[in-house]
Amino acid sequence: MIKIKIQQYVDGKKRCCACKQYLSVGAFGKNKNSLDGLATNCTNCRHLWYNINREKMKIRSREWRKTHLGYQKTVGLKYKYNLTADEYQNLLTKQNGVCAVCKVLLVGLNSRQTNVDHNHVTGKVRELLCSRCNIGLAYIEDNDFHLKAVAYLKKHK
Repeated sequence: MIKIKIQQYVDGKKRCCACKQYLSVGAFGKNKNSLDGLATNCTNCRHLWYNINREKMKIRSREWRKTHLGYQKTVGLKYKYNLTADEYQNLLTKQNGVCAVCKVLLVGLNSRQTNVDHNHVTGKVRELLCSRCNIGLAYIEDNDFHLKAVAYLKKHK
């Protein structure tokens, strides 16, 4: 049997679990996992707790990122490109670990310099590029920018 604690309301006000005061529902942040969709602590108590525990939370976050290298990149790859970490590694291996355009060495999954090139219309993944080539390619694909850049260079010959 699962026990569910239902937050008590009095006169349309909710009780904060930290300060024990009854406050308007506007004083509580959102929490999609709670039954009423609101946080259990009021915003003031949450801010106070964060200010007291800020350094401890920074250390905990830093340690988590060290033990979960590449996690955010992996989640981002799946969300943005529907690409798994294995598919990403296969692309990197197929390219011999280098940028598809300039052939500079790419660091891999934990690198911010490695970019997934994709068609912005279809969403289809093409290959992996270094940051420099990825940015350059974006400008080349933009015909309007390309024409303006050529006109500018001709003007200053």
